[in-house]
Amino acid sequence: MIKTVIVTIHGQESIGKNMADLNRRLAGEDFTDKCIFINLRYTKLWTVVNTLPWARKMVAKYVAARLNGIQHQYPGARIIVIAHSNGTRATRIAMDMRLKPKKKWPQFKIDDLILLGCPIKRNYKWSRHPETSVVNFVSSNDMVVWLARFYGMGTAGRNAFKHAAPNLKQYFVKWGHSGFMKHYIVIAHCVRSILEKAL
Repeated sequence: MIKTVIVTIHGQESIGKNMADLNRRLAGEDFTDKCIFINLRYTKLWTVVNTLPWARKMVAKYVAARLNGIQHQYPGARIIVIAHSNGTRATRIAMDMRLKPKKKWPQFKIDDLILLGCPIKRNYKWSRHPETSVVNFVSSNDMVVWLARFYGMGTAGRNAFKHAAPNLKQYFVKWGHSGFMKHYIVIAHCVRSILEKAL
């Protein structure tokens, strides 16, 4: 029986190379030998296209459907999602929409969520998802997240979430928007801590 599934989700204007690299590197660690790794990918989206509500919804619904499938394929497994940039926002939208039964979105669970380069609004309250432990890496020199404001996005990946919550931890780093692989050891330590607590 698979105990843990680690899912990586990339952002816009990308085909997910960095997240695929992160996925492969984590899979090579001795502490992840009992994990299954899935690198979730979707079509490359230009930023201007992703400002359209239907495009944002499309990506979020795809994420929801894939996570639903993963949960059914590995029943009872712990689900850890590591999302970058637009992947964080798509995951958040999917999580919110599954709470609206009239919308009939795919149901899924996320036990642990790691946010990298997060363009979610700072006033978002993670307390609405108490079943998910959230780690937000906040990079003060993330210029992509800073520019995201002009596209109607948020800056939680640069300035942190405003509202504290029992299920939210925020760590302050300085690795820009896509430089997290140069600081891979930090993410690996985070994943290791999650797995050790789950034992």
